[in-house]
Formats: sequence, structure tokens, C-alpha cells
Amino acid sequence: MAGVFATVSMLLLLLLAFSATASVAVATTGAAGSSCTRSCGNVSIPYPFGVETGCYHTGGFNLACITRGHGPPKLFLGDGTVQVLEISAEHSTVRINSTSEVPFDDSGRTTSRAWGLGIPESGPYFLSESTNILKAIGCNIQVSILGGVNKSLLVSSCSAICPVLTPDSGFMGNGSCTGIGCCQVSIVLGYPRYTIQTKWLSEFQGLPLGAVYISDRSFDYTSDMMFGIGPKAFPATLDWIINNSTCPANETIAPECRSAHSYCQDSSSAVHEGYLCRCSKGYEGNPYVTGGCQDIDECKNSSKSYPCYGDCKNTPGSYVCLCHNGFKGNASVPNGCQGRLTDKSGVFSFGVLLIELLTRKQPFLYRSNGDDDSLVSHFIKLLAQGNIFDIIDPQVMEEEAGEVIEIATLASPCTKLRGED
Repeated sequence: MAGVFATVSMLLLLLLAFSATASVAVATTGAAGSSCTRSCGNVSIPYPFGVETGCYHTGGFNLACITRGHGPPKLFLGDGTVQVLEISAEHSTVRINSTSEVPFDDSGRTTSRAWGLGIPESGPYFLSESTNILKAIGCNIQVSILGGVNKSLLVSSCSAICPVLTPDSGFMGNGSCTGIGCCQVSIVLGYPRYTIQTKWLSEFQGLPLGAVYISDRSFDYTSDMMFGIGPKAFPATLDWIINNSTCPANETIAPECRSAHSYCQDSSSAVHEGYLCRCSKGYEGNPYVTGGCQDIDECKNSSKSYPCYGDCKNTPGSYVCLCHNGFKGNASVPNGCQGRLTDKSGVFSFGVLLIELLTRKQPFLYRSNGDDDSLVSHFIKLLAQGNIFDIIDPQVMEEEAGEVIEIATLASPCTKLRGED
């Protein structure tokens, strides 16, 4: 029995070694390699973005790294107007510095201001529909943003009132937006540019002018903001698309999705079309460059997303979580492993683990087409018929070097030892 365990352990380690090969690859930098600027100040510049000609995907993804004065360089969208704070190729987002708007002049008239100057109206950027809010600070004001064709579509609006008439009567202070002195509302239609429209809800009587922000996070307002002397900008998030058409019928062959283990995903925006690239489930990184999507080692990143309270084994794009040797049950939940196993049932569990690693299928969910066999039964049947490669995972097939048949042949007799049989 000890000899069987030693052989199984050695082959398992060999399988894990060649399965992990993909996770050690280094992502390339994109079309122009090491000659491209890949950071500016403290901001990384992943492909499809770039500074120099030939280093970015197409127009719109070109950036400018500019030094002004004696400070460090700062990154901007192409024309140098909109500052870039962060880029995520994995999530297809760009965080920008969103400057505030003072909603009124001192006459108290209704005013309109443009937001998004410097963001190309033709794409590829659009205000993220899932993260941004409109926040208005002031007294007895209504603030609306309009987008779409000719900026004629009402997108969002909110009102802030002050129940007293003078700024020294105690209504102001620090706090969250409740509609008194400050209001906020989600922005659910993502356009590259907007018109911010403001108007008084009552006769102008020298009340604070306030400020208007489009931002990707909520924040408490202060009395300084009531007088338009608060922060000049807050971060806002832009989504972007890599192509303004829809995904090909085969989502894995979109030309922009260069990495293995990546796929094409149509934009979920309510107002514009296009697609972007994502890493496949179990992988993370940059899908726009060769080798950019890397295997997530769920066993090293154990969290609520990858629960395991037993023996965790990383596999390409997934992981296996089994009870420690000598116990049985569901190791993915606390206290899910119960009871001692016999030597025979331990060998059986080890055989199931080998089958699970080779097929990347879950034994308790799998049922074969037609015969409704379990994973173990179907595996053994195909092995006997000489058709074992019909069930082996394609990724394992790509990376194996002759070990599959040897491990499959060993797994078969192990699974014949059931419990106390």
C-alpha cells in the first residue's frame, strides 16, 4: 500500500508541475515591445494604450506624458486636456481627474456648462454607468446633466435645498448628502460628454454658489464646498471599448483578444455598442497582449471567492479542494470534512483526485450524455475503450508530455477500492 501511495504522489506532483507551466509566463508589453513608454509618473500604461506612435492600438488610445513645472510628469488623454489617474486593461476602465463646476455666476441665472471636453466624442471612452454619481452642493438649486445627440436627453437630476435664508443660520456644515445643502444621484447612461445645467429653485438671495462634481465615489461635503472653494477635482471612471462592432460569432477569435484564455465580450452599456476583451474564468491580467491572462492560484489567494478548508490543489483556471487524508465530506465549507477514512477509501479518493485533475470536471456534478454515468464510471469506461482522450481537458492535453495515459492507467485501479470494500 505504501508503494502505491508513493507512486501516486510522485505522478500527482508531475501532473501539477506541467499543469502550472502556463502560470509562469511573462506578459508581453504590446505591439512595440520594450521601446514603448509603459509608465508616466506613478501611472502604468498597459497596451492597448501607449504614448509613442506604434505603441497603442488605434487613435483614441494614444496618451501624452507631460511635465509641467517642477513636479513629476503626468499622464493625459491624447490632446493633453484630461488627466489620467489609473488604467485597467483587465477591467477596461480609465480613471480620470474630473474637475468641479461652479454652477452659477453671481447673477443667479440658469447656466449650462460642458463636462468631458478633451474626451473624444467618437469613442472609445464613455462615462461608466455602474460607478459614477452626480453630486451638487448648494442651496435651493436643481442640477441636471444632459447627454446624447445635441445633449438634449435628460440623464440625471437632483435638488438641494436650504430651509433658512442666510448662510450663517446654522444649516451648513460637514456631512453626507441628504438633500439639505447637498444632493447626489447615480448616472446610468454613459456618454463621453455632458451638459451640466443648473437653475435656482427660488429667487436669488445671495445664497452660497456651491459646486457640482461628477465622481466615481461618494464623499462628505464641507462648508468650504458650499462657497465653491472645495476640491477642484475628484476621480471619475470611464469605460472603454476596443472595437465599436459586436463580437464575432466565435468569441475566442476576436483579433484584439490576443492572449490565450481570453474572450470577446459585448459592451453592456445602455447607450452605445462595441466590445472589449476579458480573461477567461480562473485567469487574470491583460487580455490584449500575448500571454497576458495568467492563471489565478486560488490556493495562494484563499478568500471568500475561493473557499477551501482542506487540501487545496491549484489547476489551470481552477482549483481542487479535498478533505485532508483520512477525512471525507465537503472541504469547501467550514467543518465540512468529517470522520476518518480507511486506507482503501483514501486510495479511492486519491484516484478521484487524479481523474478530476485530468478532466477538470467536478465528480459530484458530472453526468455523461446518454448513459448518465458518473465522472469516475465514464472515465473508466472510456479508458477501457481506448477513448480516454475524449474526456481529458484540452489544456491538459496541450501541456502533457506522455504522462496522461500513465496517470489515467494508475487512477483506474485506485478508484476500485471503495471505502471498506
